[in-house]
Amino acid sequence: MDSGINQSHPEFHRRISSASTDIVSSRGELEDIDGHGTGVAGVIVANKNNQGGHGVAFESIVLAIRADTPGTCEDDDPDDGGCRFSDANIAASIDYAISHNARVINLSLGRDIGSNDSLTQTFAAMRRAVNAGIFIVVSAGNSGEETDGTGDQPNFPANFANMPDAQGFVVAVGAVQCPDGGENCAPGETVITSFSNRAGNAGETFLMAPGRRILTPFLDDDDGDPRLVLYSGTSFAAPHVAGALALLLDAFPNLQGNDALQILFDTALDLGAPGTDSIYGRGLIDLAAAFQPVGATSMRLGTGEAIPLDLLLSAPDGPAGDWLWESGLVDDAVLRDSYRRPFHFSADRPSFAPDSALNAMESAAAAGLARASRTQVGPASINLRMNWQPPHLLRNLPQDWYQSAPDMSFAFRQGGLSVEAGRGFSSPAPVGGAGVSVLSETLFSGAVARFAGSREWVAASYEFGPAAFHMRSSSGDNSAFNAVGFTYTLRSGRLTGQTVGLETGTGQETGSVMGGRLAARFGAEDAADTQFTAALWSGQLPLGWRGSARAEYVTGQFNTPASLTVEQELGASAWSAGIDRPLAGGRFGFTLSQPLRMEHGRISARVPVNVDREDRVSYERRHASLTPSGREISLEAAWRKQLTTQVDAAFAARVTREPGHIADAEPQALGWASIRARW
Repeated sequence: MDSGINQSHPEFHRRISSASTDIVSSRGELEDIDGHGTGVAGVIVANKNNQGGHGVAFESIVLAIRADTPGTCEDDDPDDGGCRFSDANIAASIDYAISHNARVINLSLGRDIGSNDSLTQTFAAMRRAVNAGIFIVVSAGNSGEETDGTGDQPNFPANFANMPDAQGFVVAVGAVQCPDGGENCAPGETVITSFSNRAGNAGETFLMAPGRRILTPFLDDDDGDPRLVLYSGTSFAAPHVAGALALLLDAFPNLQGNDALQILFDTALDLGAPGTDSIYGRGLIDLAAAFQPVGATSMRLGTGEAIPLDLLLSAPDGPAGDWLWESGLVDDAVLRDSYRRPFHFSADRPSFAPDSALNAMESAAAAGLARASRTQVGPASINLRMNWQPPHLLRNLPQDWYQSAPDMSFAFRQGGLSVEAGRGFSSPAPVGGAGVSVLSETLFSGAVARFAGSREWVAASYEFGPAAFHMRSSSGDNSAFNAVGFTYTLRSGRLTGQTVGLETGTGQETGSVMGGRLAARFGAEDAADTQFTAALWSGQLPLGWRGSARAEYVTGQFNTPASLTVEQELGASAWSAGIDRPLAGGRFGFTLSQPLRMEHGRISARVPVNVDREDRVSYERRHASLTPSGREISLEAAWRKQLTTQVDAAFAARVTREPGHIADAEPQALGWASIRARW
């Protein structure tokens, strides 16, 4: 609502509503004679026609309402002339807009604040518009250069934006420009114009927009040819915001209440003092940011619960690695932001893995700081290890947070019988390891034993001739592990001393699936039951080498979220091989290994792929393999030596290809050196 509109200007071809009117019925003339209304409308709706400029919402329709008091626009007095708008005419125009289903009202007009503003017809009409769910954008005023303080706050009726009655549907708009009047600058370099009113105490409901030298349609020249003009003023900043609201409402018809304006507030580019301030308010409108997801994002698979996107796309881990990205399960799917706006997206494929090398160093360092002792009494022995305990630096935290529980194991061996139990350490595997690994201490104990075993365990074995039977078991609050094994040691022929065997067992775990996350990505609790079979070997090799190997295959079932359907059960493999021999008074060895990797397993889900303008979601049944893109393999070389009775040393180097089973991940290289002394 303004001074009318130049109806014949080509920038407004098919852009003017047929319901446009002159609110002064006795005059009945919509045509603009001043140019102000034409310029304001042009900032919003001017056509994108490769001529001049175009409006922010160049395909929207403007309901032009001429509301100037008759005779005022013809008054060209430089001090007191120009279009004026009565309280009654403004209120009547707002009511007309309400009755004609306007979505956004732009008021590029105003006066100084008055003591009775809340009693005006204009404010009453604005309340009615807000109650009807209509957004109102009001220019803040051009009193910024006044010395009496009138420019320190938004003018009337922009001051309505900061009142409770506005209900978040009203915004006051100030004007920015490039520094020193320049024509080109980055948005973050813009500054408030000298003429613009400041945000004052209305900062939370105040936005900035371009307001200096804005190219927009004007009145025709004397020959009847259309013209463009460069306008300055907050009157031409406000329609930038009105156009932005129109774009949001058109692109996201599911927006509720005052969401569209709140999005502009949330995404505004901060100017001036950090945060909301009394000059720039919330900052400069940023359409690019407004059309990106805002706040927490989520996805709903089928009828399941909404899954936070940062959870779904959390870093790959465990035996399945980057399966989610490799399978394309959520490629070009639909997510929702915190305003429930739908967006198509495709997740960037991860090119890195969690730093397993750093984790290995930390584990090795902790082991090196532990104090261990062994006591042998006849056929019985006791091992005790006091783990490193960090200093109690934060005295406000309980001391037991800093205390680590000691590891202890008991063993009894008599004849062919061996019985062991412990808390901590690792339950003994049927066949020992080789390779003197520093960075993979429990490599040969088994994959399932590592992720399903608990601190408390028991083990027993019985040898009868060259054969031996083995069992081990552990259980805790969240996990359990049980296994039996059989080994046979050749005692004649060329393979004398070679031990081969099999181990089979089960594992139960809560909080992970085969040591990684699966159901947890989809908002459910991870839990799994697994079964495994492992082939074992150890023995002497030529030239003083000894070796050991373990190849393990694991199958399992996991706690399936309601949003997923399991089409093929899980299957994974792991293996390790090591050799070592005496060297320079110590032992030198190599270890080659592959951590647990998913070899098969398949799920499906109903993935959202489209949303129509009625917010109805279309789903597509997608099938996804749980197999990762790569295969992690590590090679470690290590040397250990007891230098004295009190001092030992260890040196190791490890190289890992495709860490985390991610094909595009950079190889990891790790060097390790330690000297440990006891006194």
